[in-house]
Amino acid sequence: MINGVRLSCGSLLLFELLNWAGVLSFSLTFSWLGLIITLLVAWGVLEVLNHYFRRHGGQLLQSWLFVLVFTGLGLDALGDILHWYQNLWWYDNLIHALGGLGAGLLIALVCWRLEKIYELRLPWGLFFAAALGIAMALGVVYELEEYLEDFFTGSQRLGDGFDTANDLLMNTMGSLLGIAAVLWRRKKKST
Repeated sequence: MINGVRLSCGSLLLFELLNWAGVLSFSLTFSWLGLIITLLVAWGVLEVLNHYFRRHGGQLLQSWLFVLVFTGLGLDALGDILHWYQNLWWYDNLIHALGGLGAGLLIALVCWRLEKIYELRLPWGLFFAAALGIAMALGVVYELEEYLEDFFTGSQRLGDGFDTANDLLMNTMGSLLGIAAVLWRRKKKST
């Protein structure tokens, strides 16, 4: 299944690159560069983590994490291409909440896996704070990427202050759900 997601990511990247280069001419609400950067970073993080765990823990990341991340990337691209971000008031909230959920799940599962590899057990509060802090930092990095793209290219991805704060709130709410689910599972596994 992971190879199927890799093929899908590669296909989406090729489509985005061809549009960015002007070979294809689909119109967007925001920018091809933003989609390309988001895809490359998210895919790269998954591959690096997968490689690390293969070398240090013997287990790969679960395939459903790859599917979840690719689904979020695909919905982001689809919303941009079909102009859902500008035509559906709730779409941006949904995508940021789903992105936060994916980040929260991924980071919490990585923390849990690291506990197993290094044979330690963090108190639940420290586990929660570490996972939430990292997931929220990823949301901030995404907003900074939007700002830098606007600054250097003149695009209009960032939006106003309310939009940025709302995006960060949706990311955080999604992250909280993902981390809570992993903490619940972690507790059930330990009893």
